[in-house]
Amino acid sequence: MKRFVFYGCSFVVSMSLICNCSDEVARENLLGAWEPFLAQPVDMCWESSGPITVSDFSITTPELAVLATQYANLFFPEKVRSINFTKDDKLEVTYFGDNAYPTTEVFGTYRVISPSKLRFSPDVDKLLGGVDGINSLTLEGMKIMAKVGILVRYYFIGVNTREVRFYLDTETLTETKFLFPLLAMAILGNDANDPTTKSVLESVPAQLDKTSKIEIGFNYQKPYVSTSK
Repeated sequence: MKRFVFYGCSFVVSMSLICNCSDEVARENLLGAWEPFLAQPVDMCWESSGPITVSDFSITTPELAVLATQYANLFFPEKVRSINFTKDDKLEVTYFGDNAYPTTEVFGTYRVISPSKLRFSPDVDKLLGGVDGINSLTLEGMKIMAKVGILVRYYFIGVNTREVRFYLDTETLTETKFLFPLLAMAILGNDANDPTTKSVLESVPAQLDKTSKIEIGFNYQKPYVSTSK
């Protein structure tokens, strides 16, 4: 019996050490700057029962996913230069604002929880500062959610670790369904003021309750460094 307990405890300790080492290796692989794919930095699929209907406008979720992907793939290369996972667990974003010069800011923190998952805790005030009409109760709720962290899954593409795909799946987007349209409005900026666009975004939480599958992917690569002299 004592031998069984000893071997059992040894197995648990060994597995804990292996998992901790795997998480640390995964974190090391993520560290540094990543640039969005120029060809297709964003992809999206969405399947649900029934279309989104706003006044006399109606669109199915697969159609909306195609339109959102097309818009995002035009938007990202122009706005987002890179994201950077720092050694002190911050997520920096270098982007182009209203002027021609890039700006680098910390948009939150991250923690790797497995070789395929991380939790991102956004700076809610910074992300949603430009979105009108958010009451204080909603804002505080978002901050509580941010402390827990948004679950982001990822995997490296190919045999090396120079290309990676981060994605939000059905579970994550359903859990954060009230945050999703606000983040979309923050990203869209003035384009979100279009009445139809705003109405569609506001209807997203209810549509997510009828969703069988939704996934939003963000494709990044390590910056190319020339080795020629």
